[in-house]
Amino acid sequence: MEFGETSEFAHDLKRLRKKYLSLDEDVTALREAIEVSPSGDGAKHCNCMRRAGDVIVYKIRLACRYLQASRMRVIYAHHVKERKVVFIELYYKGEHVHEDGGRITAYLKSNMLQ
Repeated sequence: MEFGETSEFAHDLKRLRKKYLSLDEDVTALREAIEVSPSGDGAKHCNCMRRAGDVIVYKIRLACRYLQASRMRVIYAHHVKERKVVFIELYYKGEHVHEDGGRITAYLKSNMLQ
C-alpha cells in the first residue's frame, strides 16, 4: 500500500512533534495498522466520515505514548482502487473539538479534478 500526506498534514505533524516527542513513532505504528486494515474492520476507534467515488475518508484515534492516551486524531483518505492512503489532518483533541471539514472538502474536490 502506498502512503502520502497533504502539506497541511505535514505542517500539523511538524508543529505537534515539538510538543509530543513520541509522535513520529506513533504515526509509524498507525501506518502499519492502516496497511493491515485501511477501513478499521469495525473497530470502535475508526469511523467512516465521507465517501466520494472510490475515496473513503476515515477518522481514527491515534494512541500517543507521550500523552499515554488516545487524544490525537488522524483524518485520512483511502483510495480503494489505487491502494493508496493519504493523511489529511492530525490534531490534538484538547486544541480542536472537531476536524476541519473545509480541509476534507477541499481535498475531495481537488481529488475529483484529477
